[in-house]
Amino acid sequence: MTARRLLLLILLALTVAAPLWAAEQQDTTMDDVVVTASRSAEQRRCISANITTIDSAELRSSTSRSVGEVLAEKGLGHIHAYPGALTSIGIRGFRTDSHGNDLLGHVLILLDGRRAGSGNAAKFLTKNVERIEIIRGPGAVQYGSSGMGGVVNIITRKGDKNSLFVAGGVGSFNASEGSIGGTANLDGVDFAGAFTRRSRDAYNSGDDKRYNNTDLDEQTAVSAQLGYTFATNQRVG
Repeated sequence: MTARRLLLLILLALTVAAPLWAAEQQDTTMDDVVVTASRSAEQRRCISANITTIDSAELRSSTSRSVGEVLAEKGLGHIHAYPGALTSIGIRGFRTDSHGNDLLGHVLILLDGRRAGSGNAAKFLTKNVERIEIIRGPGAVQYGSSGMGGVVNIITRKGDKNSLFVAGGVGSFNASEGSIGGTANLDGVDFAGAFTRRSRDAYNSGDDKRYNNTDLDEQTAVSAQLGYTFATNQRVG
């Protein structure tokens, strides 16, 4: 066999093997794990419900600051923002109560799988959020009549490592925002938290008339997650 034929056979073998290796790699890729549909961790491909997950990478790259703004940015449902930091969520013809009362709404907001106590999506800032799971369709069997249109589960970060972040910014009309937070883990005790404050001043029009902002003057939010792992896969939070 000549050197040229040997080289051609080697190139042919590599050409055939590359797609097979890529397919094998694709098959071993882990599927997303979600918890909202059945209240236990399941792979997404095993769930028949229509579910969307917004992960931490998307939240960090987003310019949105609240859960309501993130859902509007992603086009998930009908988002109605009222003056004064009040945002309702509409899914499949049902929506949260326009005044934030989660007992009167039919789209349920959860915080780490438990009722958040409010249907106002503007209350929940994203600095301490790990991911958001949105289920469309009736979730009344799992979550009661408040979940007729869908369920939005806000899952906060857990302290699996030691970290700290500080962020801030300014804008027009004397707008300012500052955040500080971090995570910690020591001897089975984990903590994750964030503090955020936003404010914006009134503004002057071209004819020098002063107008107060109808959105918000000031917003302060604190979020914290504290837990203790006392055995393998056994955690109290």
